[in-house]
Amino acid sequence: PKDMIAMVWGYEANHPFDEKCTLYSESGLSFYVCPGTSTWNTFIGRADNAIENIKNAVYNGYKHGAIGVLTTDWGDNGHPQHLPFSWIGFSLSAALSWNLAGIGTEELLNSINLHIFETEKPLADVIYKLGRLHNALPYTPNGTPYFYAFIFPDRFSQNEKLREINEETLDKLKDKLKEIKEDLCSLSLEDKHLENIVEQVVNNIEFAKLGMQVLSFLKTYGSIESVPDNEWNKFDTDLERVLEDYRRIWLKWNRPGGLEQSIFKLTRIRRVRNGDRRGLIF
Repeated sequence: PKDMIAMVWGYEANHPFDEKCTLYSESGLSFYVCPGTSTWNTFIGRADNAIENIKNAVYNGYKHGAIGVLTTDWGDNGHPQHLPFSWIGFSLSAALSWNLAGIGTEELLNSINLHIFETEKPLADVIYKLGRLHNALPYTPNGTPYFYAFIFPDRFSQNEKLREINEETLDKLKDKLKEIKEDLCSLSLEDKHLENIVEQVVNNIEFAKLGMQVLSFLKTYGSIESVPDNEWNKFDTDLERVLEDYRRIWLKWNRPGGLEQSIFKLTRIRRVRNGDRRGLIF
């Protein structure tokens, strides 16, 4: 049918937007390009992937006559990522929508700090730094290893990527998360109005740390079921604390709809620990 608008979507930096847009342009259909914020299935984003994905989509959309850009911010496997992680993608799309000449990363982050976070502190820079930590680990499409291991420990324990991860790298990443968390706490002390944003970012840092701990468990013990009780109990206590913060923050900023579904996903690891491996779909 010709009375429709097609959505040309893809979420990796190298998605073939040029090829796909050519097909739609030649068909005579109106179409949007649909990149994304690369925040879902990550906890702390894939900021560098988002930037390249959005540039790719917008440039090729313009080249082939797209009538618009729809920047997506999905909630695959629940919606654990808080809004601050999405602003890099949203802001870049907004900038490119009226100025295809582009904007550098430093200028983009400065603009987010000024116009969205309303601060002279480098908060967006910290979020960008978090969103690049995934590069220290093997590439997993549409998400990060520490997210997939946390939600699907039973499946990730069989993933060949697990063999490419070493404990030294995980320890360095955990140290980096601790360092970034301390920097964020300093920022909120220096600029009190950032407290609400910082607590959201810190909550996602805590989830990422748990995901990295699951990777360590899988490397050491092979499965979540095999983790010794004392280590599991400490992990589960930490998880409960992070979930309580997540629930409080969600209800502070969002409608209740979707919260319980997200928590159900975020607690799947407990069910796997007890032998229930259901829930392998979004």
